[in-house]
Amino acid sequence: MAAFVLLGGSWAFADDYSFKASDWAHTGDGWRIAQENISVDGNVITLKGVNANNNAALKYGSATTYTFAHTATRLVIKGTNLSTDVSKHAIWWLNNGNNNSSQSPASATEAGGTVTLTWNLAQFPYAMRKNTLHNWTLSSAGTSTIFGLTPATMGNDVTITDIQWECVSEAYTFRAEDWAHTGDVARITQDKISVSGNVITLANVSGANNAALEFDGVNEYLFPRSLATITITGTNLSTTAGQHAFWWLNGANNAGSINATDVSEADGKQSITWDLTTIGASMRPTIIGEWEMLTKPAYLTENWKHSTLFGLTPAVTGDVTITDIQLTMVDDANIVTRTTANGSFGTICLPKQALPSGATIYSVEAISANNLTLTTLPANSYMSAGTPYIYKATQDNPTFTMSGEAVSAPVAALGLVGTFTEITAPKGDSYFVLSGNKLYNVDAEANVTVGANRAYIDLTAVPTANEVKAGGDYLTLVGFDATGLDEQKKEDAKRETVFDLSGRQIVNRKLNRGMYIVNGKKVVVK
Repeated sequence: MAAFVLLGGSWAFADDYSFKASDWAHTGDGWRIAQENISVDGNVITLKGVNANNNAALKYGSATTYTFAHTATRLVIKGTNLSTDVSKHAIWWLNNGNNNSSQSPASATEAGGTVTLTWNLAQFPYAMRKNTLHNWTLSSAGTSTIFGLTPATMGNDVTITDIQWECVSEAYTFRAEDWAHTGDVARITQDKISVSGNVITLANVSGANNAALEFDGVNEYLFPRSLATITITGTNLSTTAGQHAFWWLNGANNAGSINATDVSEADGKQSITWDLTTIGASMRPTIIGEWEMLTKPAYLTENWKHSTLFGLTPAVTGDVTITDIQLTMVDDANIVTRTTANGSFGTICLPKQALPSGATIYSVEAISANNLTLTTLPANSYMSAGTPYIYKATQDNPTFTMSGEAVSAPVAALGLVGTFTEITAPKGDSYFVLSGNKLYNVDAEANVTVGANRAYIDLTAVPTANEVKAGGDYLTLVGFDATGLDEQKKEDAKRETVFDLSGRQIVNRKLNRGMYIVNGKKVVVK
């Protein structure tokens, strides 16, 4: 998977992505330049005899799809015989996003006969940029990414020698100018907000939450781990935590606000802190996993939400100053990563409550025939501390962010038995372990390891059902012929009192594959 990497004070590029002329040598508009006038020699695209504005029209058309870890902020195109007038070049589509217009590059420079065109994607309208926020892909699906270039000399060939996606990788630091933007003019108007040095002053503030500011910085910041806290420091701030609130976090809102969780005071300044690990689900999705603090685009649309918006309350009516805004990340020890491929299942049991990123979480519902049916935990819900779950990865290597107090021991949950330490699974007909997306019975002769913070299944504690729930997820039980149940055991089962899972007694006939109740005990015939 391609990824931009956060490196202080430098640039980072997608690991997998590199310019390949053949990926981009596809006409984006047959009325501008025909496909027969586009050729590739080595790693250079030549567009023959371009004779009008924007007529060097290309799009990404490769079968190769690149997945980027987070948003790109710049697109850079290099070539020869390109105009240095930025108004004569345009992007019409950005990875399937379009706003019924086009965007010109922010700059065009020439050196040694090569012209470099740079687009600042952070300033694009939301309608074009929405598909490049957070995780995104570069693919040929739909209308892909289409741009049109203009030659410096009409009628001559244009060449394209490089196309790169770049991400500003500067580490976050508080800058007053990034935050000195009113979040609500009904609370404080922009003319009452000023910056001196690295201090924001909000003039003559009165009333609850009226010191309302919003992030609208030039730079965007990627936080590689979940955020744990936000702390705002300043003067003339109320020392009552409940009098300060966040309404929006990185474009998410829960139709209300979240109050600060702690206030401290030192050297005449107050520090207001929010614990982000405890907030409601509707504000949480944007602050788990990799977290990016976004600026508002220069051109707002009705689809775009607020950025990061808070409101503070003064201790007394008068000026409020903001001298620092800092963000801390969840400690690595509280981030659990599983090397599970997209689409594969696993088990998990953690000592603290946790939020999944890149996984669907299930609890056990029932056993039907030889299938274990599952119930989906609601999206964005916490996994309870000490409770075992089954999960299905929705991306490679899902993560689980823990918070809160740890419990001392796991709790069983409808046949799922968790463990915080590595153990040997119990042996017997009712015990199963998850492997390769199926549940395998633990052979009486084998020593099967259950890893730390994982779980096994005890079928005696799983409710029975007549059939698998329609449309639900389930895991198949791979039973006893693979782990030692021989024909004699099948014959023994027939001589016992045998019922199927719907409660009907099975008498004097061969048992088919599936789950049965034999003398009150669940057995599987494979």
